[in-house]
Amino acid sequence: MQRAILVAVETNEIGEAVDAELSELEALANAAGAQVLERIVQRRASVDPATLVGSGKAHEIALRAAELDAKVVITLNDLRPRQRKTSATCRRSVSRRPSPQWLRRPYP
Repeated sequence: MQRAILVAVETNEIGEAVDAELSELEALANAAGAQVLERIVQRRASVDPATLVGSGKAHEIALRAAELDAKVVITLNDLRPRQRKTSATCRRSVSRRPSPQWLRRPYP
C-alpha cells in the first residue's frame, strides 16, 4: 500500500467544492491502493504556473511527505508540463490521477 498526501489549490473558480472533490479523490486513491495520510489545501487567487501551489508551499509539502514517509503526492488540480517537471524535485511520485498500476510502481 502506497502512503500518499493529497494536495489541492482552492481558487475563486473552485471555491467550496474543494472538500467534496478531495473526498472523491481520496476515495479513488484508496480504491487504487493508497493510504491517504494527509490533505493539504492552499487558497490562492490562481495556481502558480511553475509549482501549482507556490514555491514555499511546495517545499513545505516535500518536507511533510518526508516526515510522513509518503511516497506519493496526488494533486486535485491538473498539472501542466512545467509543474510536472518542477514537482520532480520533491523526490516523490506526483500525479493528478491515481490508478492501480501507477500506485504499484516502485519509487526510490
